[in-house]
Amino acid sequence: GATLAVAGTALASAGGGAPRVATLTGAAERPGPGDPDGSGSAVIRVNVGQKRVCWQLSVAGIGPLPAAAAHIHAGTKDTFGGVVVTLGAPDASGKASGCTTVSDKALLKALIQTPESYYVNVHTGEWPSGALAVDGGAHLGHVALTMARAGAEVLAYEPQPAILPALRANVARNGLQAQVSVRAAALGSGRGEAFLSSEGSSSTLAGGRGTRVDVVSLDDDLAGRVPTVVKLDLEGWEVEALRGMRRTLEGDVVLLVECNPEALGAAGTSQAELVAELALHGYDVRRVDEKSRRLAPLSEPSGSGFANLVCARPETIDRLGLVTVREPA
Repeated sequence: GATLAVAGTALASAGGGAPRVATLTGAAERPGPGDPDGSGSAVIRVNVGQKRVCWQLSVAGIGPLPAAAAHIHAGTKDTFGGVVVTLGAPDASGKASGCTTVSDKALLKALIQTPESYYVNVHTGEWPSGALAVDGGAHLGHVALTMARAGAEVLAYEPQPAILPALRANVARNGLQAQVSVRAAALGSGRGEAFLSSEGSSSTLAGGRGTRVDVVSLDDDLAGRVPTVVKLDLEGWEVEALRGMRRTLEGDVVLLVECNPEALGAAGTSQAELVAELALHGYDVRRVDEKSRRLAPLSEPSGSGFANLVCARPETIDRLGLVTVREPA
């Protein structure tokens, strides 16, 4: 579950076009609920010529601080919208200030001309409402939809052309288009192309036969944004995807990774390489014990060798502990 931070009312004109000021309250959080004791303010300054957005944030009555994230979202009062600008998160004192470059001039002009169409959120908690989540290998979207229902903004990557219409339909059927962005691409170590087999169950990044699909790296696609959680189910290409998110892994990210030794071998890698890639960034790796429904050390045998892994920094995974991941049927 998530604890929430504070959310802003729509950005209001402070006269003369800028700065823009938002009053922050827990009651205004979308999606809620917000911290009933949360309050604060956000002052946003926009400079179209310099392509800059600057901010001064002040929050109180929320916890724990420092906050996890802060954003400007597109959306009017009482609605939820996607992130358009990432701001600096308030520190332990509840304060944050800074500037960022925004190349989209149309967005900058809209922030000035129609501030009522945007709002500011500050997020806290184990899973901050409105946080960013990534579903790599989304298939029909079951995981992506679960993340979105928990309040996350979700980037769902699915390269298979035959699957994409059903994925988009599932997102629409659940009314989550504002939270789930479907990316028609595979995750890899860099930008390029891949060939999916005719069955769609495996792929190769060089040569081969099948359907040609786009490949992107998560580092390039996120452009500096840090997700709270990343799920990877890539039919053996998990190591390639990890190599393409090394900058992202510098943050405190929780990864849910499928480890299929046979698929990894077919892709020219192995479980050892997967674990080594994570170790480069100081991540600990546990597997989900399907019998006990708990996290277990990777060193414990899993029978078939196939495992669903939970990966995080030691201090984070220790906080997760040997926890129940789902109730027995």
